[in-house]
Parts: sequence; C-alpha cells; structure tokens
Amino acid sequence: MKFGVYLANYGPNWSVQSIIKLAKIAEKNGWDGFYLWDHIYASL
Repeated sequence: MKFGVYLANYGPNWSVQSIIKLAKIAEKNGWDGFYLWDHIYASL
C-alpha cells in the first residue's frame, strides 16, 4: 500500500514556502506522493 499527501493550494495560511516545507517533511518521512489540487483559485 502507498500513501500520499493531497492538499488544497489556496487558503488563508497557504504560501509557496509553506507548501515546499510540507513537501520536504513528507518526503523525509517516507510518504510516497505529494499532490496539490489542480484548479486555480482567484481571490478578488
């Protein structure tokens, strides 16, 4: 069985730096994949 992290790519606490940090943590801890939602969210 394989496990992956699947995250939304928007929200009040979202930043490129935070996503990169989470991806590195997931890789270091042996997760098999790291995925982001595939839609674009535009705030006005």
